Amino acid sequence: MAPEVSLLEEEKATGRHAGRHSRDIAVPDDLTRLVSLSDGIFAFSMTLLVLNLVVPAASSVSSQRDLWGHLGALLQGPFEVYALGFVVTAVWWRLHVAVFRGIRAVDSTILWLDVVFLLFIGVNPFALNLLTRFGTSTVGSTPALVFYAGVQLMVGLCGAAIRLHCSRRPELCKGAPPNAKQVRSLFVTPAVFALSVGAAFLSIYLTYGLWFGAAILGRYIRRASSPEEGRLETGEIGENL
Repeated sequence: MAPEVSLLEEEKATGRHAGRHSRDIAVPDDLTRLVSLSDGIFAFSMTLLVLNLVVPAASSVSSQRDLWGHLGALLQGPFEVYALGFVVTAVWWRLHVAVFRGIRAVDSTILWLDVVFLLFIGVNPFALNLLTRFGTSTVGSTPALVFYAGVQLMVGLCGAAIRLHCSRRPELCKGAPPNAKQVRSLFVTPAVFALSVGAAFLSIYLTYGLWFGAAILGRYIRRASSPEEGRLETGEIGENL
């Protein structure tokens, strides 16, 4: 219990142990449980995607050619969904790692923000399946695009909100809290997904273009706003991820 007591003393010393914070205690032990829960949800979401790869019934395969044909069909559709969904979820997991690397204790605000974050991570497989099936169709492309963009928007906002909250409560952070530039960098991707919701009503290609641009721009801005993070990613700094 010593770490928790030291945090309480620090909150008192900095004048933060009052009002809302007096009921929103920073607890180091909760960080381990929250990260464990988060990794479990990420793992489940990634694993759930493989259910799209269906083994054919034995009665439908009468020759090697039939089985090769089934495998070829999987590679052209369901496997693409699995691979894309796996990569998208891994990108959000990498963001989650980066945000929580700088946290030494969590309060109720971070707990609930992460729960909402995980809620939408859990919805991601469904959103991606919807996008893959209807994202380029003339009938359902707009709803599919809007729903997928909305899910990614909420995931990104929750991740950014956690870092914003940490910048306002330095006692939760390892070392210096995130500066304004680092906080703003995490809102870039959600902003692009918000724009893509409107773009979905105009053009499929514009929507996909915005998503592709978000992946490149978000990575560039995050590395530019945090030189240490950039050095870490390129291997110049040895640190456990």
